[in-house]
Amino acid sequence: SGKESEALSRFQEAVRIQSRLRGACLSLQPFFNLALLQWKKRHAHDAIKTWLSARDLSMFQRNSNSAFELNEFHQKLEVAIQSYNDQIQVQTSRKIGGIAAEQVFLADIIFLQCAIQFKGEGILASCQESDLRLSQI
Repeated sequence: SGKESEALSRFQEAVRIQSRLRGACLSLQPFFNLALLQWKKRHAHDAIKTWLSARDLSMFQRNSNSAFELNEFHQKLEVAIQSYNDQIQVQTSRKIGGIAAEQVFLADIIFLQCAIQFKGEGILASCQESDLRLSQI
C-alpha cells in the first residue's frame, strides 16, 4: 500500500498545481486519477469533492443539505446523462482534458449520483455499488 500512498501524494500535488492554473488549459487527468484512487481507498466524500470541483459541477460540502443544492445536483446529473448519451451516439473519440469524453461523462454521472444520495440521506453506503462502474472506467 506504500505505492498507493505515494501515488495519492503525487496526484494531490498535481491537483494543487492544476488548481493554481485554473485559467490555463486544464488537464483532468490528475483529478480523474486522484478521485479514482480516493474512491478505491474508500474516501468517497473526498473522491466526490475532487471530481465535482475539477469539473466545476459544484463545490460539494459535507454539511450543506439545502433543497437548492439538491436540485442543482439533479439538473447537472440530467445534463451529464444527456452528454454521455450524445457522446455514445456520435461514436467518435474526443477527449476532455486529456480523458476520453465518455469516461468523463460517466464519472460525472457516478459522482453526481453519489453526491445526490449523500445530500439526501447523509450516507454513501449504496454509492459503493458504483465500484463496479468506476472500475470499468
